[in-house]
Amino acid sequence: MPARRPQSADLFGKRPAKTPPRLDPLEEADQIAIFQWRRLMVPKYPELRWLHASLNGVPLSPGLAAKMRALGMTAGIADVFLPVARGGYSGLYIELKRAKGVPSDLSDDQRDFLRFAAGQGYRAEWCKGWEAAKNLILDYLEGET
Repeated sequence: MPARRPQSADLFGKRPAKTPPRLDPLEEADQIAIFQWRRLMVPKYPELRWLHASLNGVPLSPGLAAKMRALGMTAGIADVFLPVARGGYSGLYIELKRAKGVPSDLSDDQRDFLRFAAGQGYRAEWCKGWEAAKNLILDYLEGET
């Protein structure tokens, strides 16, 4: 029987905890849903073309994680960014958590980044699930707060 490969660390060297399977969607499924929705909505909101994601938290081999840190990946950066000015903000940062997420799911680095970004004139929030993120993006683009 071949030896089992060790579990990869994420970009910042933290190994994902072994947890029982979740019945609710994973955060990555919510993020995929946001970008599928974006593709459908670009004709109505052309600015959505520039909505993009950070790859923080993606499991990587230790060597690739070290390389990505050397290239500038930084812990705590929000998952999704829309570089569009609206309503007095310079852009919109979203830290996406799964639909059943709670505030304690945010890391200290993520909290610090959201506070920092807000202090720099960005709208910076965390959302529970893709639908909450979609609604926040629409409210932002349509000038509602």
